[in-house]
Amino acid sequence: MYIAQMLGTTVLMTADEADKRRNYVCPGCQTPVTVKKGRLKQAHFAHTSLQKCQALAEGESAIHLLGKLAMVDFFEVLVVEWCWSHGYLRFNNGRICL
Repeated sequence: MYIAQMLGTTVLMTADEADKRRNYVCPGCQTPVTVKKGRLKQAHFAHTSLQKCQALAEGESAIHLLGKLAMVDFFEVLVVEWCWSHGYLRFNNGRICL
């Protein structure tokens, strides 16, 4: 997965920006994840246990995951506010999507 939640907060962090010294959890199942950064593969988070997480799909192809990242980059330009708890997006043109 490319996005994880900082432990004890509601802050979501991308794997590229994550600090290996901090603790993160899966935003779906709230179990610990580890930051994986190297020279050969795209930075990502991995569950630290072998527990199956039903909330987020893993084991997806590199092309599929890069497509997800491209979508995140695209929407970051358009979305001004993203509220998980109230279930809406507010775009920079003022429109709200529920």
